[in-house]
Amino acid sequence: MPEQPGVPIRSLLIIPSKILPNTSTLTANDLRPQADFYALQTRLNADILDMSALEGNSLPLLVSLLLRFSNCGALALLAYARRKDYDIMFSNAENIGIPLALLFRLSDRSPVHAMIGHRLSAGKKRLLLRAARSRIHCVFVYSELQRKVAADLLQLNANRLLLIPFHADQRFFRPLSAGNSGPQGMPTICSAGLEWRDYATLLRAVDGLHVNVCIGAHSPWSRQSSGIEGGGVTLPPNVCVKQYGYAELRTLYSESAIVVVPLKQNDFQAGITVILEAMAMGRPVITTQTDGMAPGLINEENCLLTPAGDANALRSAISRLLENPSEAKRMGDRGRETLLNTPGMTLDGWATRIAETMTALVKPDTYLPKTAAAGNDSASAERKSS
Repeated sequence: MPEQPGVPIRSLLIIPSKILPNTSTLTANDLRPQADFYALQTRLNADILDMSALEGNSLPLLVSLLLRFSNCGALALLAYARRKDYDIMFSNAENIGIPLALLFRLSDRSPVHAMIGHRLSAGKKRLLLRAARSRIHCVFVYSELQRKVAADLLQLNANRLLLIPFHADQRFFRPLSAGNSGPQGMPTICSAGLEWRDYATLLRAVDGLHVNVCIGAHSPWSRQSSGIEGGGVTLPPNVCVKQYGYAELRTLYSESAIVVVPLKQNDFQAGITVILEAMAMGRPVITTQTDGMAPGLINEENCLLTPAGDANALRSAISRLLENPSEAKRMGDRGRETLLNTPGMTLDGWATRIAETMTALVKPDTYLPKTAAAGNDSASAERKSS
């Protein structure tokens, strides 16, 4: 629906998780990064629909029935019921976006529907995306491989299928002064996250190495197991595993000489959250070269890339940076420069790009901002150079 003069665009952000009530307070007190959906909400003056809307006893009957089988399906149905109230609906992931698009096929009228596509290449998703594509008007993806998958499945024009960088809150994750010596004066390195992590290779790489290793094997978004806790794995004596809150994780990054993100081979941007948080803090990063690597990571410039499953190569990269602190500092500084200077890689830039792109779809006479239109080409070029 084109915007009428004097009538603001009505937007709804659909978030496939429950927003904790103290999120804004923690952000204001510098205890957690700003949630990306709040950054986007500010730019669109949008309403938010999250999993907390499924609580209580006043849900429509069909939503209550569907809730027994699928939380995301029930939330999509709740959003569908509000379709006439909004000009734009933004699905924060495909687990909401696909069922919502399928529901939109039941109606002659639907709002502009934009979606983040994290990993569209899974078999079941491919089938459903083909069925839903007429009601998906814009997709944002974070890796070149996923862009190619989306282009094949959805057949969207270039200004409706955008390869954009992932993001980090550069205000929360900022360089901090801290020592990086652990117990017995050993340097500290760290790792974090769950999605497609290869901690087994990291453990082999650091076994016997003169370094203190801290692993935060936890993620609020992933259902995968770390493969460490409860997996019969014997930790080397220089390794500890625990769960870190946001503020604790930031402190861990600042105290670490290196942030290592070991990954299994995969076809999407696994690990990018931790990678960009570390880069935002000016910490040198070592990660795995994968098929689905996000744009902006350039080997030997703003990170070191090692082959998947190669513990010897990973051990060599860790030793190299520990033995050459000036090189490690240069790489960390370059990482933060990359984040600050790449359009859309900061949280502010990400939210602005998505908001402007969606607004341009609602208002046909509005040109896409140069950063949104040109971002595809620059991001692809960065990917090729890495």
